Amino acid sequence: MITSLSHIVLSKASSLWRTLSSDYVLAVSLIVNLSIVLHVVSILLSKTGAQPFGYPHWLGPYYGGFRFFYAARSMSAEGYRKFKSGGVYKLPRWNSWLFVVTGEKLVSEIHNLPDDTLSMLDSAYEELQIKYTMGESIHFDPYHVAVLKNKLRRNLDELVAETTEEVILAFEDLIGKQCDDTWRELDVVQPLVKTMCRTFNRIIVGPTLCRNEEYLDLASKNALERFVTGLFINVFPLFVRPYAVGRLVTQLPRTVSAAMKYYVPLISARAAAISKYGKSWEDKPSDVLSWLMDTAKGPQQSSEDLTVRLLATNGASTHTSSMSFTQALINIAMHPEYVDMLRKEAQDNVDSFGLTKAALDQLGKMDSFLKESMRVNGLGSATHTRRACKTFALSDGTIVPEGSYVSAALDIHFDEAYYPNPESFDGLRFYKGSESSANNDDGFAVPNLHYLPWGYGKHAWAGRFLVSYVMKALMAHILLSYDVRMGGNGKRPRDVWWGYMCSHSRRIKMQIKRRKAAVALSE
Repeated sequence: MITSLSHIVLSKASSLWRTLSSDYVLAVSLIVNLSIVLHVVSILLSKTGAQPFGYPHWLGPYYGGFRFFYAARSMSAEGYRKFKSGGVYKLPRWNSWLFVVTGEKLVSEIHNLPDDTLSMLDSAYEELQIKYTMGESIHFDPYHVAVLKNKLRRNLDELVAETTEEVILAFEDLIGKQCDDTWRELDVVQPLVKTMCRTFNRIIVGPTLCRNEEYLDLASKNALERFVTGLFINVFPLFVRPYAVGRLVTQLPRTVSAAMKYYVPLISARAAAISKYGKSWEDKPSDVLSWLMDTAKGPQQSSEDLTVRLLATNGASTHTSSMSFTQALINIAMHPEYVDMLRKEAQDNVDSFGLTKAALDQLGKMDSFLKESMRVNGLGSATHTRRACKTFALSDGTIVPEGSYVSAALDIHFDEAYYPNPESFDGLRFYKGSESSANNDDGFAVPNLHYLPWGYGKHAWAGRFLVSYVMKALMAHILLSYDVRMGGNGKRPRDVWWGYMCSHSRRIKMQIKRRKAAVALSE
């Protein structure tokens, strides 16, 4: 009997081996899936001191790693409810733990830790799979980050003037031209992505190239492709990415080659001007390309290196701004009770100041509406994740192992202690009825320990003030020129969650018609 059983086992094993040998895809699939399971198990068995959450299932913590993909929001909410007064809980991911921090003391503590302890660059390198989506120079030589932070702060007035002009022109070209004084049902997601992409490319590469339709297609698609590619690669464990995944799915070489078709002539023309006139000349463009070329040294001056950085800047500016504005426009359609007051506020200030930064600074009700929109319909349940460069302990005794991720909990946005009736949308929640500005302590673009969509402290998103002005300018233009309502069945489409990240549906339709009393802000 034993001999017979051995014969059966060997026969089955031989059959399996022949199947795997003849079907390469099946073999790779089996190896990858087994490696994922083993990797998740090893991560989940690690001991850290923080309480894990999110797997009320007989499979215990092993199930948690899989559940994180589709239920991270509820998992995080469960942890926040228990630790909202201050503490740490952890959520299982494929390759590490995500430590989620609550309470003012600990949230402030993690944002004050030095970059050699908690690194945002290291987190982005893994989260966005920068090696395969943007190029390693972005991570290992990030000189452009300091350049952008400095220039965005020092040139805000000029940048607001350029981008607010461009966002209206772009909207009219991409959406407005399809509208008249009757209701038209339109897909708005991709046109709004292109609107934001074109707007910020105005200050990345200038007005001529940003309006080139072929370039705009490339730039807007790249902003989405790199995000999706990073998500896909992160499904796999670390040791199979370079061989079985990253090299197969990366679009980077093709994208860089295609982008250089547009960038190289521009770079060459700027280089010729610098050679002839030095770094300053009359009518020199003040845009990201000029800022980089003024700063670059050695290999940084190559057309390929500049191309990679321009693409990265394009993606960073397009992704968050387009998703946030789309959510705000949906909220306008779903809450028409705010339209008249926001429209009047915009009209009064545009009449007094024109569509200028001074006018936008006075839009206190709109500032509150946009801030509430980002509170209720943000970009996920964790914010500005950073990666542990070494094992360290938080002040409450929690051990954070090297390679783990740390974030503040965005579930605070639904905490009744800070936001009464947090599940309800209150467009005037942040409006004080007095002078309001995007730069005041409570403004849309100003984070605090209870409002964290932009991050917090030294790692808060550098472009947030500019983005806030662009969003207000575009919303003012839409309210003064159009009526909007939800298309389809008139209901808000469900947001899409992937892990702790959230986006609006890609299938949003809106009905838009031009108002007879429209104000031509674009003229």
